[in-house]
Formats: sequence, structure tokens, C-alpha cells
Amino acid sequence: MLQGLPTLSVVLFTLKKIYKNNKVKTGWAVGARFEICLHIKDRGLLEKIQGSLGGVGAISTRNNYVQYIVSSPKDLKVIIDHLDKYSLITQKEPIMNYSNKPLS
Repeated sequence: MLQGLPTLSVVLFTLKKIYKNNKVKTGWAVGARFEICLHIKDRGLLEKIQGSLGGVGAISTRNNYVQYIVSSPKDLKVIIDHLDKYSLITQKEPIMNYSNKPLS
């Protein structure tokens, strides 16, 4: 399902992200996140993508766009397994392969 997107400029796959988190001593945390942002009219497409991936992640609406976000390690494994099984046919594939490293 992810391979059918017209462009991957809407997809952000960040394996190492630093973000503010007041629950930790330093105030900063590192995490992983997969995100697709589309125009609000394409919410149905994101719902289909989420369904095809077993319902993992969450969909939220902001202003005139909608986001599909997956951030838990267990759910990210579903995304990574899918992209390993159905590799991207694009010039951006090497970026995904390079990014697909364990968090350490």
C-alpha cells in the first residue's frame, strides 16, 4: 500500500529523533517515528494505509492536513517489516536502507 503513493515527499521516516520530554530528567528524549502527511481530503487514503498495516499508529487532523503517525517500537516493526518485504522503487530507497538501523 505504501508503494502506491505518488511521491514520498509526504513521508517522513525518522529513526533517530530528539524531542522535548518533561518526563525525563534531562528534558529531552530520543525516539523513532514514521509519519505520512497529506491534504485533509486524503484522510480516507491514510485510513486504508493504517488498515492494511493492521491498524497500528494513529491518524490526526491539523488545519488543512492529516497525519498518520507510528511511533511505538512494536508498531514501527510492522512498518519496517512491510518496507523490507515490499521495497520502495524510487531513488529514495537507499535513504530508507541507510536509515533502517537499530536505535543505539
